[in-house]
Amino acid sequence: MQARLLRCSHCAPTRRPIAKALVALNGARTIANKPKPWNKVKQKSRLLVFDPNSYPKVNSAIILQPPSESIVVSVNNRNKSLKEAEESLGQFTPTPYPSRKFRANTPFYFPAVKKNKEEALVQFNFSAHTAQLLRHTARNKGLRILPDGFARVSDVMRDEFYKDYTFDRFAELCQKDPSRDFDLVHMPDFIEGQLEDVWWVRAKRAHSMIGIDSSDHRILNMARLKTAICLCEPRDSDNIRQYGIPEQKFGRIRIHRTLENALFETMHFPARLQHLCISIDSEVAARNGVMFFSTQARETYAVGNVDGIIPPQALLGATLLDLRSTNLLHRYT
Repeated sequence: MQARLLRCSHCAPTRRPIAKALVALNGARTIANKPKPWNKVKQKSRLLVFDPNSYPKVNSAIILQPPSESIVVSVNNRNKSLKEAEESLGQFTPTPYPSRKFRANTPFYFPAVKKNKEEALVQFNFSAHTAQLLRHTARNKGLRILPDGFARVSDVMRDEFYKDYTFDRFAELCQKDPSRDFDLVHMPDFIEGQLEDVWWVRAKRAHSMIGIDSSDHRILNMARLKTAICLCEPRDSDNIRQYGIPEQKFGRIRIHRTLENALFETMHFPARLQHLCISIDSEVAARNGVMFFSTQARETYAVGNVDGIIPPQALLGATLLDLRSTNLLHRYT
């Protein structure tokens, strides 16, 4: 065993050396009580390695080239006076950029896409204007509109907006409406003394005009009206016999429908003692331009012809009803 003095490299130079014991066993040298980070490993420095092939040869020829024109001009400009420099700058004219026909952010559409966008814009304008006309401004523009919201297509197309439209184009745009807001039907109308089937159009949504409800439907089968009765005041009997039954509130004529042989059992009478009950022939009235409608509450009303009346030839007869009331006292035992 050999013993010698070692000095730790981390210790101060003024400290005394620490005695360490070196023990040689089986050819392996071990330092007793020495921390693991103190093991010294020789690292090869790459900075000291020189590769002659990695650098160009020292004795290679160097080719000298003449200086560029920009360097010569910059040197000559230093010797010029300030006035000459201003004159040279004044003669300089910058080259403008080439003009562009379109902006950089101008979108490009294929012909099919552009056509679809134009068609969608036409459809939007048509739907907006038609809905506004049928739901709000039809009466103000003098159009005849029925209580269920229908108006004749020929009358609607007289508006200035539809001057370039044909009926086929009008019907096509109504059918292609995205919100399905329009009804286009073929119904009869009284024209020049006879019934003719014409096209009608209406908007399904709510109307701002008074007396119009799109939930009502028109009665086309007159066989459903077996008995149609209208209640009037007895004092109007002479005028009704001569001119017919005029329209009442909101351009309607209240009609009562009853079953056969039960004329007065299901009727509701106002609080008056006498009423003039007039029977109406619905088929004759329809041939003279009178229209009958039914509501969701199963109430029936009529709209007069072009004169706003149910003509006298459609009236079957009249009955004066004298109503009397009796108070009954019930006793319970």
